[in-house]
Amino acid sequence: MAEHASRLADLARSKPNSDAWAYVAEMLASKHEGLRAGAVNVLGAWGGERPSKLLAEELSRAFSIAHAWSLRGVIVGALRAHVRGADADWVLDLYFSRPDALQKHELLPLVVALPPADARPRLVKELAS
Repeated sequence: MAEHASRLADLARSKPNSDAWAYVAEMLASKHEGLRAGAVNVLGAWGGERPSKLLAEELSRAFSIAHAWSLRGVIVGALRAHVRGADADWVLDLYFSRPDALQKHELLPLVVALPPADARPRLVKELAS
């Protein structure tokens, strides 16, 4: 596991190539949450549209895993710097679909990172209902 963690840390400091993408995909599918979290951090370090899309997919998937609050926190942290106005719909859909306040709290850093002009209409609508 230490070898995988070291390689993931190296990948986070480099530009992605096809081998790096394949390795990160393999680590995202790992049974070990620590390796999945390492792969998430690599995607967050790379930034951009493709990593952000994968992170959003991982976040949705992580809500279906019991006791994955730690992994969700890592994913939210990796995504926070990369959310844009175009992400407001899916971020707010995910936020308002959560059944309890604790899960909503996990997503709050993403909601707050959205540009206010893009988030405000939906937030006002939800608060009024």
